[in-house]
Amino acid sequence: MTAPRLRAEGVALSAGGRALLRGASFELEPGDVALVEGPNGVGKSTLLRAAVGDAALDAGAFTRPPEPRGRAPIAYVAQHDGIEASFPFSAEDVMAPVARSSAERRAAATATGAEALMKRRFDRLSGGERQRVLLARALASGAPLLVLDEPWSSVDVSGRARLADALAAHVGRRRAAALLVAHDADAAGRATVRLVFRDGALEVVRVRRPFGAPP
Repeated sequence: MTAPRLRAEGVALSAGGRALLRGASFELEPGDVALVEGPNGVGKSTLLRAAVGDAALDAGAFTRPPEPRGRAPIAYVAQHDGIEASFPFSAEDVMAPVARSSAERRAAATATGAEALMKRRFDRLSGGERQRVLLARALASGAPLLVLDEPWSSVDVSGRARLADALAAHVGRRRAAALLVAHDADAAGRATVRLVFRDGALEVVRVRRPFGAPP
């Protein structure tokens, strides 16, 4: 039996002295796309940061995938890429350090509609173009767990469906899993699990079988 890509056990979180979450437990199986839902300020981004080890837990634990040979165990796309000043590197340069191969890089760029952006300077791309590149970078990494905080919020409506499809196809084919915050119908339509913040707890709803799971 394949181990879960992410397991949360009794997780409790707070920020600025305010309790956000208590006693949250869930598992992401290979092929899962878990959509984290709730109103602004409830703690969705904090949960994602905790899942990658970038935010402290008040209680509980996350079990993350072991490091696969030759690649990182987690690909994380934050809400903001943090690149504001001059950054004289191409989109291809941004992808190259984590891509398993040039073929994987090209395939991910094509899947996300970023292939025409590869030779352009990353700091001169629009917000939506940057997000296409960063999602492609995450896919090309081959990581078994993708943690994505509003990864296509700046992409035009017609492009979001393509990115959501690319993510679903990737986790099904690679037996990866994704923990995702997004606020659109395209994300909701591809979710296999909903993680809903409700009164300080996390409601876990299985929507469908994981992508790529045997019948």
